[in-house]
Amino acid sequence: MWKAIKETLPSNHNEINAGFSHGKLQTDPKGIAETLNNHFSSISKRLAKARFGSKPIGSKPIWYSSLSLKSVTSAFVEKQLCLMKTNKVIGLDNISACLLRDTASVLASPLRDIINLSFEKGRLPSSWKCAKVTALFKQGDKTDKDNYRHISILPTVSKVIERAVHSQLYSYLDSNNLFAVNQFGFRRARSTALALTQFTDEVRSNMDKGVNGQV
Repeated sequence: MWKAIKETLPSNHNEINAGFSHGKLQTDPKGIAETLNNHFSSISKRLAKARFGSKPIGSKPIWYSSLSLKSVTSAFVEKQLCLMKTNKVIGLDNISACLLRDTASVLASPLRDIINLSFEKGRLPSSWKCAKVTALFKQGDKTDKDNYRHISILPTVSKVIERAVHSQLYSYLDSNNLFAVNQFGFRRARSTALALTQFTDEVRSNMDKGVNGQV
């Protein structure tokens, strides 16, 4: 029913009709896609260059880690499959979260083997790296590629290995006290709301003490 309603209502997505590339206006869909693809794929390189300059990233590690990923169990995989939200967009593999949830008990064992082999070899299945990229318009000139942000939709099944790595990495960082004291958000009992509360308390405490300062 909701799918039929959405098809009749106006869409919030704006079609990209043109885009500039090297001073030339691209109007065909392929040219626009290539322009945005080149732009999005170069962002990380430009940010890294601005942050580190010509210095190779990772040439001098700040600290050395003894972290090694442990094998996951079928029970862990099945639980992650059952926790998947069914309203998520499907990736290039066209496998929905709904299908994965319904077949969790059957897929748990083979997925466990794939994930454990990935940990052992240090490689991720190439098909799990392929994403469906959508460019969303923010504001300003629609022909300016800088006014778009990209959303990458990976295969839903890749979320299982992502959660496996996240849980082990988070546990390692937390148990070794490698998180910064003032890092809020994406941490248990350390939400961004708590950061605002702490900041407010510090400001009020300094006001009570008559401390003056500049931000």
